[in-house]
Amino acid sequence: KRFSNMNFLSSFASRRLTKARYFASATPRLASAVPQGTELRTDFGASSSTTPRLPIPSLSSTLSRYLLSIQPHLSASELERESEIATSFLDGEVGKRLHASLSGRDADCALSGGYPFSYIESYWDDMYMCGRWSLPVNSNPFYMLNDDVHADEKGFEKAASLTKRLVQWGFDLRANGLQDDGGCMKPYPLMMGTGRIPMRGRDELRSGSKAGHVVVLRGGRAYKVTVV
Repeated sequence: KRFSNMNFLSSFASRRLTKARYFASATPRLASAVPQGTELRTDFGASSSTTPRLPIPSLSSTLSRYLLSIQPHLSASELERESEIATSFLDGEVGKRLHASLSGRDADCALSGGYPFSYIESYWDDMYMCGRWSLPVNSNPFYMLNDDVHADEKGFEKAASLTKRLVQWGFDLRANGLQDDGGCMKPYPLMMGTGRIPMRGRDELRSGSKAGHVVVLRGGRAYKVTVV
């Protein structure tokens, strides 16, 4: 059972979930829990200006971690060759110039106090929004639920329980009930009611503060299930 929070799509593989209305009947409506007329809080970016920036590792540390990451996939001779290339890059002018450019760009962004809030953020966003590979596994996170969690619940009941808790968290977000946690909370509004819209070249994220449904994927079909 996989759950992707970026697009708020939930995939329920339980054989017992045969109809979307069965799932809906197990998920109580929670509309009364949030004040009417409230809008999604979007000012979490303010906390990013006071959150320490992600430090840029040294060039030697980056290259060491790179070699460590590829070691299981290469033969001894291939790894030796990559090590030689990494050493040449570390000692050469190109590597030093690129590292200095990255550090300078990050320093300028820190002074502006705006986006990107870390040295990797804009590159990561471009990679994610411009990528043309399959999202599951390659980009989007998913969750595998342990079988022993709520063992007395059936598959659709676990899905309904998880959905209910996600919706409750969304109500706290919408009703300004979440306190700053000391970290970067800027992405929080994008975790609810947000979809990735295909575009030419670079996709876009669009959010709807009044979204009140989830999408259930079952048997190759998508079901819209209203939960608010």
